[in-house]
Amino acid sequence: MHFAVIGDVHGRFELLARVLAVLRDRYGVELAFQVGDLAFLSSSDPKYLKALKMAGPQTPPLIYDVFDDEVQAIRFLHGDIELPVPVYFVGGNHEDWPYLDFVEEKMREQGIAPPYEIAPNLFFLGKASVVEVSEMRVVTLSGIYDRLKWELCVTSPRKLYYHNQEDEEALLFHAPGADLFIAHEWPVKLASGATWEEAIYAAVGSPTVDRLIHHFRPALSFHGHMHRYAQGIRGPMGERPTKWVGLDMLIVDHYHRVRNVALCEFEGPGAVRLLFTAEARKLLKDASA
Repeated sequence: MHFAVIGDVHGRFELLARVLAVLRDRYGVELAFQVGDLAFLSSSDPKYLKALKMAGPQTPPLIYDVFDDEVQAIRFLHGDIELPVPVYFVGGNHEDWPYLDFVEEKMREQGIAPPYEIAPNLFFLGKASVVEVSEMRVVTLSGIYDRLKWELCVTSPRKLYYHNQEDEEALLFHAPGADLFIAHEWPVKLASGATWEEAIYAAVGSPTVDRLIHHFRPALSFHGHMHRYAQGIRGPMGERPTKWVGLDMLIVDHYHRVRNVALCEFEGPGAVRLLFTAEARKLLKDASA
């Protein structure tokens, strides 16, 4: 089975649908994972959108302010844009977190584990979960890292944008072993053979991500957030290494020679591999040639 992994979308649902259609038609992609900052909207009500913009994690808030395409997100909400294959996503720091948190809380109260279908062909993977998707064991971690919020597990509304110690402990309760790890944040420490882009961003990332990679030892680990492409190797000595990939933002009109799409193959439990990474711009250009 072929599947794709997509970088930060930031509300560009029309572009996402076009890229997925090409991947489905040319490479037989059956489903896709997305590394956060999808920027799905649950409502087009102006008052709700205003409140959402004021609730972002940064000061001033960045959600639906700098990168995000609110118009396309609303068109997707109203059914004007359709996803050609199922998309499974983790939450980033540009999300409708009040809604995502509400959905997960209500579903877990009913004993229902993620993923949760929140729109046609769109599934939320939860805040911190171990799930099965098409026979793949997938570890997921939403949110960004902040040391103080990780340690204190703060209860303010802005906690929704961060992962914390409780999330990490909940995941470490699960047995090791995974095919995929999908997280919005990067790992922290540089790996051997790191690209120069990774070196530039060496000061960022989450130690939780590193610890989870060491615990679960997934074959592949994908990350977003930094809008930069990078890759490296992680994992404890003497164990199967984990290939990690940081994907760039899904965009075609500003960047050149980026890598914001990954194509992977799953042949069975423990048998998953990265085929290639690509630029959405080139995929669309080749498809129209």
